[in-house]
Amino acid sequence: MGNGHVFYTSNMSMSNLRRRIVEVAPDIIYLNSFFSRLTIKVLLLRRLGLLSHAAVVLAPRGEFSSSALALKRLKKKSFMALAVLMGLYRDVLWHASAEREKLEMQRVFTSYPLNSRGRIGIAPPIYVASDIPDPIPDRLSSDSRPDKRPGKVSFVFISRVSPMKNLVTAIELASALRGEVVFDIYGPTEDQQYFARCRQAMAKAPAHVKIHYLGALPHERARQKFSEYHFFLFPTLGENFGHVIVESLASGCPVIISDLTPWQGLEAQNAGWTLPLEDRDAWRKVLQLCVDMDDERFDQASAAARRFVREAARSPAVRAQNVNLFRYALEAWEPRTKENAIPASQE
Repeated sequence: MGNGHVFYTSNMSMSNLRRRIVEVAPDIIYLNSFFSRLTIKVLLLRRLGLLSHAAVVLAPRGEFSSSALALKRLKKKSFMALAVLMGLYRDVLWHASAEREKLEMQRVFTSYPLNSRGRIGIAPPIYVASDIPDPIPDRLSSDSRPDKRPGKVSFVFISRVSPMKNLVTAIELASALRGEVVFDIYGPTEDQQYFARCRQAMAKAPAHVKIHYLGALPHERARQKFSEYHFFLFPTLGENFGHVIVESLASGCPVIISDLTPWQGLEAQNAGWTLPLEDRDAWRKVLQLCVDMDDERFDQASAAARRFVREAARSPAVRAQNVNLFRYALEAWEPRTKENAIPASQE
């Protein structure tokens, strides 16, 4: 793919992971998610001395937010305590996508000594580098943006149907609006108990509010799908970056999101709204404003949304942050990598 080589596998056994990593002999191993089984298996292999001492960069991807840690709290606390005892996360460089996420990680590290020597009071290295959005085209097809009539609106939700994404709140908010409201929901149902709660909330919606669950949506269709709606309704409990927010903005679909993402200052740029979850009145006022909005104002907001995210995607500072993240990892761990590399012949 471009200048890179990608290997796809459904075999996530530790032996296969070790074999593939040793084949590559990487300078850096980059891991997404603190709690994923893949991350745990790779770190176990490293702890057992079965991998070369490559630099390890780990991105928790919002898993250290208070809202995320509150889900299955006892299970997560037990795992984190065990992981510290085993030393799984020693000598790891942590990647935060925003300053907010760095603060969340630091708060966790005061409770769990996940640093290189396992001593409380020594913070592990955390490097902040914003994710790089996909390229944003300069233009959308002229027929993709829906007309906007006062008193009529279409909202869309595209994300995983899970407690973290807070779909039940979105359904309740949409159900309280006046006017002709359509709210379409796309996404895989990871948590069936939570999905049942969503179904119950949908059943309570009044007749003038049409709420539909339309199943999962392939990633490559997300941007086109966003362009078919007026607004993206997303009261998420936390996003370390929020790629789905980028997709919406890039499609000219202004967003109404919680303030628990890095995407701040939307209202000042006329690209959407960032609202505190606890202020339900503010959400209702903004959503009713969206219902009552006319086509001229919506056209301005749609163009502003694309302009806002296009400027963010082209930021040289963001690209420099990511280059420097991996440069820092190499400089910090390169001596260990050279001294402790496992020859492929020993695989």
